[in-house]
Amino acid sequence: MTDGKQKGFMSMMKKDMEKEVINLGIEQIYTKGKVTGKFNHPKEVEEQIEIMRQNREEIPVLREKISAKLKREKEVADSELQLSKDFVAMAEHPDQHPKLKAILLRISELNSLLASNRFNMHAQISIINEEWKKWETMALKEIRWRQDQLNHCWCEIKFWKKRGDHAKTNECESRYKVLTSEFVQLIHDIRKKKEEDIATWLLATIQFELEFYSSTAPQIATVESSVRAMGPVQAIEHAGLEKFSPQFMLTAPPDSTVPPLQLQYHQQPQPQQQAQQPVSSTSNPGNPFAGLQPQTAQTAQPVGITPRSSRALPSVKKARALYDFAPQESTELGFANGEELVITQDIGGGWLRAKNQAGSEGLIPGNYVQML
Repeated sequence: MTDGKQKGFMSMMKKDMEKEVINLGIEQIYTKGKVTGKFNHPKEVEEQIEIMRQNREEIPVLREKISAKLKREKEVADSELQLSKDFVAMAEHPDQHPKLKAILLRISELNSLLASNRFNMHAQISIINEEWKKWETMALKEIRWRQDQLNHCWCEIKFWKKRGDHAKTNECESRYKVLTSEFVQLIHDIRKKKEEDIATWLLATIQFELEFYSSTAPQIATVESSVRAMGPVQAIEHAGLEKFSPQFMLTAPPDSTVPPLQLQYHQQPQPQQQAQQPVSSTSNPGNPFAGLQPQTAQTAQPVGITPRSSRALPSVKKARALYDFAPQESTELGFANGEELVITQDIGGGWLRAKNQAGSEGLIPGNYVQML
């Protein structure tokens, strides 16, 4: 290698090493500022950076609130849809009360409609949320990139000032002014976008909510009126229940302070000679009530137990049907709403024996008629 080439090669290596030292020095200053979060820009620049921080934090927080609301609305809509299915399943149970079945189906339709309307509101607000998110991602990405450029340039100024290179310092300061102007302009563009567009997006969200509640409120009122018009549900006592009734029925004791079925025992005074007699072979030595006798034969009976009495009604007792009733068995008597019936007997278990004007007789549910 000639001396000229060798000198050129050494000069190039020296420049590369110098460049590496410069880059390393600037990077050290930048890294320190990044770790501490303080680059110590001029006061007027730091004030603009603070405005940037405030807006950069508020924008995602506001949108996340909307996202959380969307999530809750989706969960409510899913619950309403599931409730609608559950009510249908309850209504289709073979033993379900006819009127309760009608109420369950009516409310099931309402919940299905509420879920559909809520899903529609969720979809409309989701479009707003996605538009907001897209703008937020691009705006914050650009502002971070601009801030990073400004921080790097400021670190270069510090580096060249420390080395006493005025030419490089002036060059970096000129570039720093341009970057600062672009950075501040971007900050205020984002601030204006936040104040104008976000307000528009929030208003649209409220409008979609208003549409949802305005459309569903009349539907809820209609179902409420429909269910109310059906009247109260009177439970049906199924025939044959009396077969499982006990032979003796409990009645309330005259004194509520005395528990029912309480037996009062006390020790009867026995003659001395009887007390000395051995226990009879029929006695039970292990019986804790040995030697205790009921006070009288009557008190030995459980308090509050009386035999079930006959509940036949006079044959002239009349009733008016409150609902239509279709007989399920040959022993039952069908009738229409408003029809007058003669009640001949209360057979128990919620069932009555009745006769219609045509002379037909059979069992009817007591909660389907009103006594006259």
